[in-house]
Amino acid sequence: MNNNNVGLTLASGDYLPVVRDFALSRGIQPSELLEGSELSAADFIQPPELVSNFIVNRVGQNLYAKLKQPIADAVYYGLQVRPSSHGALGVAIQTSASLRAGLSLLTKYYNTRLAAQYPKIVIGEEHVSLTLITDLKGMGHSPDVQRFFDLSTMVSMAQSVHLSLGASCALEGQVIIEIDAPEPAGFPHHVLDYCCFTFNAKQCAMHFPTQWLDAPFESANTALCQAALAQCEEELRKVKPQDLVDRVRNFLTLQEGALPSIDVVAERNFMSAATLKRKLGELDYTYQDLKNEVRLFTAKEKLSSSELPIELIADQLGFSDNSNFAKFFKRQTGLTPKQYRTTEQK
Repeated sequence: MNNNNVGLTLASGDYLPVVRDFALSRGIQPSELLEGSELSAADFIQPPELVSNFIVNRVGQNLYAKLKQPIADAVYYGLQVRPSSHGALGVAIQTSASLRAGLSLLTKYYNTRLAAQYPKIVIGEEHVSLTLITDLKGMGHSPDVQRFFDLSTMVSMAQSVHLSLGASCALEGQVIIEIDAPEPAGFPHHVLDYCCFTFNAKQCAMHFPTQWLDAPFESANTALCQAALAQCEEELRKVKPQDLVDRVRNFLTLQEGALPSIDVVAERNFMSAATLKRKLGELDYTYQDLKNEVRLFTAKEKLSSSELPIELIADQLGFSDNSNFAKFFKRQTGLTPKQYRTTEQK
């Protein structure tokens, strides 16, 4: 598997003006953001509907490199990303009936905003937890840059929830945002009185009380929500079909151990297994093709860059035994795993 999907995976162009305005507020010139991105200054004024992840990566890295306090600035940037900045999806969520309904829409249509990431939502008895699962190979960001954007996204989400609940925010509890980094000096805790920030977490995550799920949104509007959802569906249709292959590939790349069944992946993409098979077939792929591609890529990576025993690699990739792994690897490459490791580590 190669990394060409970094450039092919798409993201919404709606965020370019937000990045522009935030950069200007920090004394960063648009020309500094555009460096190496293939964009022109005109794209900051009238952005394209969709941009490649290559552009997202470059602009994001350029912005991050100019920030003096990136973790604190992530909060301020997130506050500039208003619900309307999220396009039709932002409007659909803001005008949905409740937080539960909004989270359902977020999960279904998130990839219209960014194809290399998806939200993982876990509903517990006391708290609902949300993490952003990102394919860093698909995004091309360093973990530090990705932390900046994940944190800003969570701040934006917290702001949207607060605005949509309105007076219902009298409900008990706060949004908790966990940050996987030490607390920097002067962190702006004061700018969000409905949020509690904690540091040195295992990963960036946000949590809010489960009792908020069914509190009605004051901003609920059925007609506007339906119109926005129609636009979300149109955006899904406009995203090139190849993105389905990228989404499945990216999802499989993130898995550990045995790869999931086609039923699990189909459910993740909101379709039946039969529909997923058909859609992949129309693109000259099978699910097994993608599984083999990801397994082979991971196997090569582990064989060339680690000293892990081949038997352990076979187990980590979900093979029943080393013999089956060796047969699979030789069928794909013409070499045994041992021969490949010897060749690569010379």
